[in-house]
Amino acid sequence: MTPEQAVILAAGNGQRLCSCGSPKPLVEVAGRALLDHVLALLAAAGVRRAVVVTGHDAERLRAHRFAEAPAVEFVHNPRHDEPNGLSLLCAEPRVRPPFLLLMADHLFAPELLQRLLQAGDPGLGGWLAVDRHVESVFDKDDATRVATAAGRVRAIGKGLEPFDAIDTGVFTLGAGAFDAMRASLAGGDASLSGAIRALCEQGRMGAVDVGDACWIDVDTPAALREAGRLAAAGRVGAGTLVGAGGP
Repeated sequence: MTPEQAVILAAGNGQRLCSCGSPKPLVEVAGRALLDHVLALLAAAGVRRAVVVTGHDAERLRAHRFAEAPAVEFVHNPRHDEPNGLSLLCAEPRVRPPFLLLMADHLFAPELLQRLLQAGDPGLGGWLAVDRHVESVFDKDDATRVATAAGRVRAIGKGLEPFDAIDTGVFTLGAGAFDAMRASLAGGDASLSGAIRALCEQGRMGAVDVGDACWIDVDTPAALREAGRLAAAGRVGAGTLVGAGGP
């Protein structure tokens, strides 16, 4: 099952990443903007439409010419300086669940997305692609931690203890995700993780093990350098699609 639509959160200002002047989603890895990589991977997976949620420097993002991509629609989050769950709610009028949810600054191998899609329809809940190779995750101390049991996400959060996996930032979500986000917001938590916790409490959040599929959260200069190395080696991003029927 491949959802026809994806939501990409691209509203952050990227202050931790660099001072190059580009919006974070347009920072280049291996000659392509981060967002270009994500869109190319979606197109290769059969996703037909992507809703990109903008915030900081939105006009430059809208003006960018994407290479290989699904049909792209932009929606603006005027509260982009606040937690990222608000960006998810901004996309609600533009998507019909189930849909993929991705971060503009997370690069991955196509196999990661394929394994998530093989999990099937999330119903009212969702699926989260998780990495159980915790010690090999780049900058694991800053990653969002996940506790799982019997194929379900039981808890999620920064600093979570105990935990057995890392959140890769790649989801398939059903219609219940928006109600979960509103419930989290009403409780004072505007983060995306808050919505996932609400789904966990309902027993509706499944975990998909990505195995050895490579991925990286490009959030710091060190991560940017590592992403460049991985992309050059053909392990993450659009370059993994060359010779495999992709762009």
